[in-house]
Amino acid sequence: MKHWLFTLTLCFNCVDYFLFNQLLLAQEHYIDRLENSIFYLPDGEVIALSKGRYQTQNTVFRLNQTLVRGDINDDQLEDFFVILTELHQGIQVNNYIAVFLGSHQGNLKNVDTLIIDNQIQFKNMTFQNKILTVEFLTDNPRQQKQLSYQFDNQSKTLVPLIIETEKTPQETIIIERDSNQIEDNNRIQIQF
Repeated sequence: MKHWLFTLTLCFNCVDYFLFNQLLLAQEHYIDRLENSIFYLPDGEVIALSKGRYQTQNTVFRLNQTLVRGDINDDQLEDFFVILTELHQGIQVNNYIAVFLGSHQGNLKNVDTLIIDNQIQFKNMTFQNKILTVEFLTDNPRQQKQLSYQFDNQSKTLVPLIIETEKTPQETIIIERDSNQIEDNNRIQIQF
């Protein structure tokens, strides 16, 4: 009995190890596919990444390490949200969210790409309850932003839901008019 139990335990461990390795290989396969995939940008430009990069004379597109995987379109296949960063002469000019849907053949296809913002620092990206949430810091002015999206399965597009920014206090500017004016109230108040 002990021998049979030991053999059974060893067998399950081998199966677990085999399945775990297959899972890792599948994940590496998808990462490799993302790093060597075609992106359809919002302005109509099509770029093909090679090892996570696409470069022209002055512009570089780079696949960001930030990605989220999940079943975006309810087909029981692994799909991805990825971030693509555009640099012009070394300066970050645009960031994009791209949606990649998986197929039964193991391929990934970019079905939508949206521009987020420029000169930002990503903090977090999550996909829960069919809502993609992207949190980041902007450089100018320095504030925290959160964008939320939902994938529309019929049109294969990412639909913005909420834009939240860190609240800043209201500013009031008071401009004094020339005191030579005859009017009683020589003040103009502009509220932001």
